[in-house]
Amino acid sequence: MKKEILPLKNSTLRGEVCPPADKSIAQRAVIISSIAEGITKINNFPFSGDPLSTLNAVQQLGPKITKQESTKTLIVESQGVNSIQESSEILNLDNSGTGFRLLMGLLAGLPNNKFFVLNGDSSLKKRPMKRVAEPLIEMGAQIIGRGNCSLAPIALSGRSLKGGFIRTKIPSAQLKSAVILSCLNAENELILEEPQASRNHTEIMLKNFGANIKYKDNIVELIPSKLKARNINIPGDISGAAFLIAAASLIKDSSIKIKNVGLNSSRTGFLQCLEKMGAKIKINYSGEEDDEELIGNIEIEYSKLKGIEIKGDIIPNVIDEIPILALVAAQAEGKTVIKDAKELRVKESDRLKAIHDLLSALGIDVQELEDGLIIKGNNGQLFKPKTRNFNAKHDHRIVMITAIAGLLSEESIEIEGAEWADVSFPCFFETIEALKVNL
Repeated sequence: MKKEILPLKNSTLRGEVCPPADKSIAQRAVIISSIAEGITKINNFPFSGDPLSTLNAVQQLGPKITKQESTKTLIVESQGVNSIQESSEILNLDNSGTGFRLLMGLLAGLPNNKFFVLNGDSSLKKRPMKRVAEPLIEMGAQIIGRGNCSLAPIALSGRSLKGGFIRTKIPSAQLKSAVILSCLNAENELILEEPQASRNHTEIMLKNFGANIKYKDNIVELIPSKLKARNINIPGDISGAAFLIAAASLIKDSSIKIKNVGLNSSRTGFLQCLEKMGAKIKINYSGEEDDEELIGNIEIEYSKLKGIEIKGDIIPNVIDEIPILALVAAQAEGKTVIKDAKELRVKESDRLKAIHDLLSALGIDVQELEDGLIIKGNNGQLFKPKTRNFNAKHDHRIVMITAIAGLLSEESIEIEGAEWADVSFPCFFETIEALKVNL
């Protein structure tokens, strides 16, 4: 689908909005509830994109799942981990790297040698899976796949793994979560250490489902556990909200409020970066972070921003927001340097290259590094696109940063593949339109 984006000109963004539900947490909820004994009610479930792909795959494994799309509710009934069944069909995760990798871990650690094959779309088939397969195989998993387990499709036969000490090579919540899930039925305790702490959604959810798990900084300890069903509320997605927050900070006279958004401390690095750049942000928390997903409201208004360095320990917690941070940097005063973000090259697209090409086409002085970008901001000037046609590379985040860029452009632009925004933010374009007001 091709979408034309018109410059705002005499308009701005104002109002209140609830972002779409967090797809990362939603997919974890479906996977974990499928092995939790009892009935789990999942509220505010996003029936779109990646969560639906994961839901459809999990449904093939045997749990009784009832969809109530009108109320955004999902009911999952399971008799526990031993009730998981082999599927006669390939488990197709479409474009969901989260669903694929987490299911790799869960299914590899199932008892009784149950056999599964996981696959995905053309994009997912290019994404690295060996990083997950290696620690699982080290613990005794039986896995085969293309390129010595580097690429999908992946076939595996479940068995009780041996647990023990695992040190991962990269900080990745998907990798960490796969290893943790694989050891729920392991022979021994798992101690997992990451180079840097990554998102902890899996640890929080498992603890709430009754797992014997401890986590602090970059260390996770898990004693094999049986899970009990419980109700889950999916918060709004901070990564989706990031595009609206960035837009309001860049567009003059803007002022918006994002309601009921997840504010897990491992996901708020984006807000920290914006504040360091000079953004005017006010956060109202509606609870305390104590083994629960913290939620709250964010208020943001326009402000002049300056370039900063984004690197090191904060990178795992802003990896999904770097595309929109790069666009913010392109509008800021001075230079922004992004480093240690090589992981962006193996997302839905090579995001470092995609961001570089986009900013360059918008008239920005940008240098592509092996692990990042150097961006010289235009100090709030309108973009001067060298072309009107932009290809989103089948990547939802590239669609959305291109759309925000179009609002700040001297002339209209067209996005080829705009429908990919639905992967993480259904009704993204409608939400932007609803926030527009004339000055």
